[in-house]
Amino acid sequence: MFDWNILLLGAGIGFISAVLGGIIEYQIGSKRREGEGGLPSCMLLVTGGLGFIGILVTGISWLVGREWGLPLVAGIGVGIGFFLGFIILLAIWILLFSRKSP
Repeated sequence: MFDWNILLLGAGIGFISAVLGGIIEYQIGSKRREGEGGLPSCMLLVTGGLGFIGILVTGISWLVGREWGLPLVAGIGVGIGFFLGFIILLAIWILLFSRKSP
């Protein structure tokens, strides 16, 4: 049986992971490149955080449900949430930095 709550929980975790990871990496990158203004390099931190959170969600789902259906749905939700978060971050980046171009 498909559980929408687990899918939405996973999507929320993936979305929060993408947004927080992107913000943190952007802040770190900004301090590293003060005055240079380069591209934010958020992929490494966000992908690592997403992988860790995805493994954690899958493990917790398996422990709670004792089946692989729930972890699979949670993992799909994390992937969807991450994808949406990344797309939103990319759109914000394009909007902010396209105005600075001559």
